[in-house]
Amino acid sequence: MASSLEQTECPECGQIVHYQPQRWKAQVVCSNCQETFAVEPGANSPAAASGKTPLPSHLQSPSQNVGSSPAIPDETTTTALNYKRSKAGGPLIAGLVILVFVVVIGAGVIYLVQLDSVAKSKGNDNTSDGDKDVPAEINYLLAGKKKGRLGEVEVAIRKVEYAPLRVKDQNFKVHDSSEMVVQVYLELRTKRMEETVYTSWYGNLFERGDAEVEATLQDETGRLCEMPVYEGVSRVQGNTPFAKLEKNQKINDCIIFSMPEGVGITDIKELRLKLPMETVGSVGDIYFKIPRDDIKLYN
Repeated sequence: MASSLEQTECPECGQIVHYQPQRWKAQVVCSNCQETFAVEPGANSPAAASGKTPLPSHLQSPSQNVGSSPAIPDETTTTALNYKRSKAGGPLIAGLVILVFVVVIGAGVIYLVQLDSVAKSKGNDNTSDGDKDVPAEINYLLAGKKKGRLGEVEVAIRKVEYAPLRVKDQNFKVHDSSEMVVQVYLELRTKRMEETVYTSWYGNLFERGDAEVEATLQDETGRLCEMPVYEGVSRVQGNTPFAKLEKNQKINDCIIFSMPEGVGITDIKELRLKLPMETVGSVGDIYFKIPRDDIKLYN
């Protein structure tokens, strides 16, 4: 009976189907997908041409069915299975671009608002022109412990005494004053390649723009000490009125101050010294604080 059967391939799933040959079109039902299709009389399948007669699917073993794959669809089926490009890609990219643009614009607006706020704050500052020259926060160096430096010039305080002043008169005779004064002994050193011209802080004013500046000493409450200058005195002990310094050369100097009227050395906690660096041709100040316990008292 098997030899009288013919076989063909199911156009839907590719399964080999056996059927009884007819003189007219035969209606065949696929045993795999149940598709019904017509077969012309005498039509031969690829499997029949090869001389092999596969068993119907319901007679095949499970191992023979495993791995069988449907036939490659024809052109019409391929066209129907083509994937279409998603229409969501364009709007998504456009949305991301708009989001980035909004974030950048927002950040720029915030920055401009902050900048304007800072500018208005500075514009509403009621500080006078004179006060703007005073640093908002002064960095005081501890006398005897720290050196001050501005550019390539260093300044240090070697010692501070509260004692009578020793001077020489015009006849080079030494005198001790009856007045007790604060005597600040300084050491100055330059690291400049070129020659440095030094003019003592004691008894001198220096030009800074349209103003004049000088060395000042005050206590922690702001009470100012005066810088006394004596007539008929040719030399104050330790003072160097003028000097020219080469690189790495040091020079010592002494500047003198009187305590505020009615204030003794024991009435203060510390003294604060400001040294304008126009003394060596620079611009700016060096600040020192001198604790009362570090001031040597006259015995």
